[in-house]
Amino acid sequence: SVVFGTKIHLLQDYKTGLYTKEATEDEFLKKLDMALKRLKMDYVDIVYHHMVSRRESAFHEPVMKAMKKAKKAGKARFLGMTTHSNVPEAVHAAADSNFYEVVMASYNYKQKNHRQVKEAIAKAANAGLGVVAIKVIRGGLEKGEKPVNPCASLKWVLQDSNVHATIPG
Repeated sequence: SVVFGTKIHLLQDYKTGLYTKEATEDEFLKKLDMALKRLKMDYVDIVYHHMVSRRESAFHEPVMKAMKKAKKAGKARFLGMTTHSNVPEAVHAAADSNFYEVVMASYNYKQKNHRQVKEAIAKAANAGLGVVAIKVIRGGLEKGEKPVNPCASLKWVLQDSNVHATIPG
């Protein structure tokens, strides 16, 4: 089976990770409708509140109201949140929210705080959230840096997270 999701991103101050006044309920719903139109779908399985890096942003009331409306209108089956930076704080917020049902977080061996990320992901899973790991292979590849062996990266994630799977090669 296939799970369809779309990420909705609103304007933020990238230094603070907090939303600007333009980050409104109407703007979120407008962007969701545009995404559904591009996808030629009436709904998606998961609508993600995209690029959350602060606890305050996870609980941004206009976004939460918009997401609740989208779900009630049948445009989303589940409500999620994505995070690429300040991952432990954002994932803890999702776990504490009693609102989000899925969290998508970057998780790889190059993260300086990967133990804290692992603990936050465990908390989210224990709270009943679905967890989607991103940037598992690529990680924080810097300019000029050689790509990592993808099988080695996946083995690390699977070993570190106690997930059991077979990796080809």
